[in-house]
Amino acid sequence: MNNIDELKTNLYSNNWETSLDAADKLAELSTPIALSILIEGLKSNDISVRNASALGIREANNESAFLALWNRIVELGPDEQIGTLVYSMEATDCSNYLLEIINLYLNGNFEVENSSEVILTEQTFFVTDEELIAIKKELENHDMKIEDLSVKYKIKNEA
Repeated sequence: MNNIDELKTNLYSNNWETSLDAADKLAELSTPIALSILIEGLKSNDISVRNASALGIREANNESAFLALWNRIVELGPDEQIGTLVYSMEATDCSNYLLEIINLYLNGNFEVENSSEVILTEQTFFVTDEELIAIKKELENHDMKIEDLSVKYKIKNEA
């Protein structure tokens, strides 16, 4: 068994430390194969494997993994254990997902809310006029204003 196969096996270990160590080593490798193993780990129903994979993706700091993280969050929904996945998104460019991040903030548990707030306050978002109207309406439904979140946004021109 070569090193990458061993790391993949260890990622799916029942031992959290073994799984996390494998994810860290895969992130350090930073190869397309290593990243694809971490992305595949997001699909696991085992929360330890999923979380280790998400943390590895965060450490790898590879934007190409954004959609895999986002799609898994959407697939699981706000009622599932997605806090670590949202935390991992703090290291990615979420600039075109303002409404979605606000929805995570409004509907997620404490961990999801905190990570969403970090994303909202540390990134600059690009929205259309129509998206901004929808965002403001969603916030109004929760007795909030966009100013309450210290969100930085720019209106993007639609061509």
